Amino acid sequence: MQPIAGALRGGDDSCRWASDRACDEPGIGTGVCADGTDTTDCAPVAWLRHRDNSCITAFDGVCNEPSSAEFQGDGRCEALTDTADCMGRLRPAEAMDHFFGRDDRYLVDTTVLPFRAVGLLTLADGGGCTGTLVGRRTVLTAAHCVLDEEGHLALPQIFEAGLQQGRRQGKARVVAATFPPDYLKSEGEEGFDWALVTIDRDLGVVLGALPVHVLTAEEIAQVRRTGLVVDQAGYSWDTGENLSGHRACRVTMVRPDHSILHECDTTRGDSGSPLLLQTDAGWAIIAVESQFFDPETKGGAFAGGTLAVDSRAFAQAVADALAAEGAAEEGAE
Repeated sequence: MQPIAGALRGGDDSCRWASDRACDEPGIGTGVCADGTDTTDCAPVAWLRHRDNSCITAFDGVCNEPSSAEFQGDGRCEALTDTADCMGRLRPAEAMDHFFGRDDRYLVDTTVLPFRAVGLLTLADGGGCTGTLVGRRTVLTAAHCVLDEEGHLALPQIFEAGLQQGRRQGKARVVAATFPPDYLKSEGEEGFDWALVTIDRDLGVVLGALPVHVLTAEEIAQVRRTGLVVDQAGYSWDTGENLSGHRACRVTMVRPDHSILHECDTTRGDSGSPLLLQTDAGWAIIAVESQFFDPETKGGAFAGGTLAVDSRAFAQAVADALAAEGAAEEGAE
């Protein structure tokens, strides 16, 4: 169900990017235009305006919004908060959320591993990214989550592990962050968008930390054949403080610059989120989410896939961080 009747009411095309065949309004497009100023371009996705999936029972197949002229709901959640269940999961290609035509996400159980190790990073500007415990006090995320628009270090404020429906498995303050210096000067190489954040509590001991796995030659060959099946989980902008995920999505390309392309359903807020592979030893991180479009080019090279930085880029840095944690623990004894 994707109604667009009345989509042109109350708006105009005053944005400088109007009439370029790409929706540039916030929430439903690139966000480089103000709400209601790119009306014609945004008409195909206007029915998604001001909608989200922040209902605590989102993605369960039951519409929990109050009934309307468009659907029957049971009223357990507020209006506009159960989009996938009430309006359907199909998504038009014009939508800037990268759902590849269909939103296949679900709400994740954060009381169990690997998902209780995944947490919400509250950024210095109040925004959010996703991070994952990989050590006692070490969290893996994306480099752009620890920098401001000028490229200066801007420490996230808080890491909340396993946050779901207002409850968290653990909370810690961020005290430091490191990222590859080449991230700021890279041109055309995408494998530098990763960072390690240090927190002030041993959440990795309490909740468990996830190992990093570097793709083997056979796994890379599988990517080239039919794709490598992975899971993803992150704090999407439209799910409130609830962790959403995508089961059994595919890595579709391994690039020489230590980045990969995948088809997991992600959007803003999922930056830094883990791509997880079930190995013989259990769940492990093979990549962290980076980006899915360039707002200046509105599509760019990755319009057909989502970019992530794979573990070839950061495995050694994680190993070094864990060694430093071990040395610090021994010194404290």
